[in-house]
Amino acid sequence: LSLLLTHTPNHTKTGDDLENEDGADGVAGVQTGKVDINARDGTGQSALMHCVMADKEDAVAMLLAHPDIQIDAVDLWGFSALMLACVSSPANVKIVSSLLEKGAEVNAQDKAFNTALIHACKAGNLEVVNLLLRHGANIHLSNLDNETAESVLPTEDAKVAFRAAVSVVQPDSLFDYKDHNRNKPHWVLDLNARKRTAQAGGKK
Repeated sequence: LSLLLTHTPNHTKTGDDLENEDGADGVAGVQTGKVDINARDGTGQSALMHCVMADKEDAVAMLLAHPDIQIDAVDLWGFSALMLACVSSPANVKIVSSLLEKGAEVNAQDKAFNTALIHACKAGNLEVVNLLLRHGANIHLSNLDNETAESVLPTEDAKVAFRAAVSVVQPDSLFDYKDHNRNKPHWVLDLNARKRTAQAGGKK
């Protein structure tokens, strides 16, 4: 529990404080509401995020069981706990599954408009990719560089495996050409349009 950055009503508890506490007392504090499980550190990261990054399965399970847990909270970069779980290489599939089963938003985007699926694809976590697809991950969303989940996969074999997984789990997605990026601000859409124009000009 030294990873938990928590607050009590009269005192801010840090990781060092908890390092000196008895583990059972720390668990009791979380379970009884004596500490703020959604407290953030200087980077905006919560106890849940720290436990996800440290692969602490038991601590993640304990926090997810708390009725007040803010599962979709984001840090200064817009990363949620699910994104942090997916960006690890290799990713902890059990933690990713626990977050999804608890209702984590699968299509949330960070400040660079990357989704958990894009992060998982960049890291080459194909098992996690399949898990995200089964929970409704949108394959068409793109980031600020106009990259989609498939385009960031590291190898052609990985892209073939990705398309095969989509054809089984989300067959309709392969024929869905709707604008899935309309939620982006106009300056992002304009930037991507200029990039495509410049790329087309360079090919002439």
